[in-house]
Amino acid sequence: MYIRTTQRKNRDGSVVRYLQLAESVWDAERQRSQTRIVYNLGREEDLDVQAMRRLARSVLRIACPDDLERLEVEAEALGQPIRIQWAREFGGLYLLRALWERLGLGEEIRRALKGRPTAALLAEAAFLIVANRALAPESKLGLYERWLGDVYWPEAEGLELHHLYLAMDLLAEEKERLEEAVFFRVADLLSLDVDLLFYDTTSVYFEIDDEDPEGQGLRKRGHSKDHRPDAPQVVVGLAVTRDGLPVKSWVFAGNTPDVSTIETVKRDLAGWRLNRVVYVADGGCISERNLEALARGGSGYIVGVPLRKSNEAADVLSRPGRFRRVADNLEVKEVCLPSEAEAAVATKRRRYILCRNPEEAKRQKAQRAEILRLLDAELEALEGRRAVHPKAACALMASRRFGPYLKQLKSGRLRIDRTKVAREEKLDGKWLLLTNDVSLSSEDVALGYKQLIRVEESFRRLKHGIDIRPLYHRTEERIHAHVFACILALLLERVAERETGRSWSDIRQHFSRLKMVAYDGPGGRVVQTTERTPDQLKLLKTLNIEPPKLVHHAG
Repeated sequence: MYIRTTQRKNRDGSVVRYLQLAESVWDAERQRSQTRIVYNLGREEDLDVQAMRRLARSVLRIACPDDLERLEVEAEALGQPIRIQWAREFGGLYLLRALWERLGLGEEIRRALKGRPTAALLAEAAFLIVANRALAPESKLGLYERWLGDVYWPEAEGLELHHLYLAMDLLAEEKERLEEAVFFRVADLLSLDVDLLFYDTTSVYFEIDDEDPEGQGLRKRGHSKDHRPDAPQVVVGLAVTRDGLPVKSWVFAGNTPDVSTIETVKRDLAGWRLNRVVYVADGGCISERNLEALARGGSGYIVGVPLRKSNEAADVLSRPGRFRRVADNLEVKEVCLPSEAEAAVATKRRRYILCRNPEEAKRQKAQRAEILRLLDAELEALEGRRAVHPKAACALMASRRFGPYLKQLKSGRLRIDRTKVAREEKLDGKWLLLTNDVSLSSEDVALGYKQLIRVEESFRRLKHGIDIRPLYHRTEERIHAHVFACILALLLERVAERETGRSWSDIRQHFSRLKMVAYDGPGGRVVQTTERTPDQLKLLKTLNIEPPKLVHHAG
């Protein structure tokens, strides 16, 4: 028997459906099957559904009791709501893991751990330390107690806090080898131009009161670029390519001056046997000893020269010659000291490139005019007071804004120093470079130095996104490991940015929406990702990364 459906079309175009209980019987006379109506159930919309269910249950109870029991259990389950057990972040870790493996970091770390009983867990711990800096920076304890509970990463099952600290020790031990191996792999994969390497330093402070003992440790007080002279610090050096990808990092004691770091940098990179390299550094690294170190082995250099503190800078500024426009808002003038006429009696001849930004010169001129206007008003108010040398005069002389333009007469009165003003006017929009590479044009030297901003951008990212500071580690090995983990996080971020053309904050925001969700349904627990958005799929395609599978576990 079966349920037969017939329909009839009314004049108004509506359709009426009828249900019948029918069976097929054999007509021996006609030698064919005939349909026999057993019972008319009536119009479909008037059907008593509950009565039909009771009839179906009665039939199954006799014909197939096992199926009846199974259907009743499923019907009961279908009546229960689906319960979501948890939802955790997954997209950011998935993306970073793909980049981690592509750059060879996973392979190199596994090679270093080969033969260790906990190699798999330590390799995962190293990856998670770096990924955490890029996604949601935490201390190692915070990573273990909080962050791992907010993300979905089954590979971390069984990970303990001590594995994270052991992984840090591993990063410190393998730093030199990892940096070199990853650099050449990245240079090959991304076809990097490594003829220019930009180098600069910054300081990273600690939240402690006391320095390390004399002659021990790295935590020392020195010139703080974080404006924390009260706190012990370390000096971090960083070399990057013109694309902003970090090449190598160094950690020096906090009282190390920039000028004394160059020899270490040149010696370490010389071991990599790079092709022709031009080192670019700012004015804090200039000294005769450093210039000799940079030039050793035939290397070139482009170094900034402080305009206000160098005798040779004053000589360059006094030389005649016209500026030549080489790019938007960039003019250059080449000066060689000594000149050809003076070279006969000189032992060394240096090539300087004086650069000027006309727009910046206008801005500085307008800014100084406003300062002088306010200073005139301050001096006029000061003259109206009886005291010859009031506290207000001391405040003006000590002011970083007004002090550079003031002089004090023998009577104690203050006046604007027009000589200082004229000297500053000559420096508007200008900066001075020194190079030993005669194959580079003046334009190449100027534009190459302007890209030193890549290092400054990297330092800003390290301090305000990856949170390299403040440091809390005590031993030198852990300090080195912490800095190296932050640099590796920066490398992953910059590779993602370079290939997609989008900022890391934008990329991270999109993938933070890709969650892993676990819910209990009629068939058991299911673990799956949320739907991939068009932006996520586009970014993954651009990065040549396969999208994650939808269902990760069912049953």
